[in-house]
Amino acid sequence: TAEADEGFAVGKQVDVFPSRVTLSGPRSQLRRFKAIHTRRKSLTGLRTPVEVTLPLEQPPGPGFEITPDSVTVAITVVPVKTRVYDAVPVVVFNVPSDTTVTVDPPAIRVELAGPPEDIDLLNVNALTVSADWRSRGPDGRAPIQVNCPAGFRVKRTSADSVTLVVEPPGAGSGR
Repeated sequence: TAEADEGFAVGKQVDVFPSRVTLSGPRSQLRRFKAIHTRRKSLTGLRTPVEVTLPLEQPPGPGFEITPDSVTVAITVVPVKTRVYDAVPVVVFNVPSDTTVTVDPPAIRVELAGPPEDIDLLNVNALTVSADWRSRGPDGRAPIQVNCPAGFRVKRTSADSVTLVVEPPGAGSGR
């Protein structure tokens, strides 16, 4: 597992050299292996690309041999890029069916950070900004939650909560 430091992201591509190894052993047992795994290693705080040589896990049972016995894993680390999404609508969950609610503000600004090659392609529809009716306080305010795809991080938002205003019967149409 690889985790980048603040301001950086692990790239999508991880290269393994060699990409294939030879497993020899009892012919009757070889078919059960589709892949050979490396020993687990966790890397954190990465700021630059890294190559690490990892030993391969020996298959269970006697008589197996792996050639070579280790592989080199190359991990790309890139500076993150930020992107601002203006006017992302706020949706409210768990509103009682007999209640009409408007949200103030109805949309917020979201600043996301992520890998440069991915963030430019991220559509605003992949983001969800929501408030839960059940978590509103006595002042009518409810905290917001921003959900985005894995690999991205919410850097900041224009608001951390919204006001949920109950509309008189027959007045509004928003939820």
